[in-house]
Amino acid sequence: MIERLAKHLGHVNQYSWETRLKGEINKVKQRLMKDTELGRQVAQLESEKEYSLDAVWLATSNKQIRELWTQVGSLIGSENSILTKSALEIEPVKE
Repeated sequence: MIERLAKHLGHVNQYSWETRLKGEINKVKQRLMKDTELGRQVAQLESEKEYSLDAVWLATSNKQIRELWTQVGSLIGSENSILTKSALEIEPVKE
């Protein structure tokens, strides 16, 4: 599609068009994520995705690991993600 657009407009520098188009798409995406409720929900889910491995690890960890996680987070002023908070609420693994 990008190649056809570049040829249609008479430009030979496909990389330039591709870069511009990706930049414009990103701007629209950011605006939608900021200005709409659905966009804000998508942004929240994307940020939660980063914490999914931590959440699974915590959900399957023992009580001492969970306590250490919470203490370190408090010391460094870190707030847990929604997934991490949910994982900490699951009953710890018994040893």
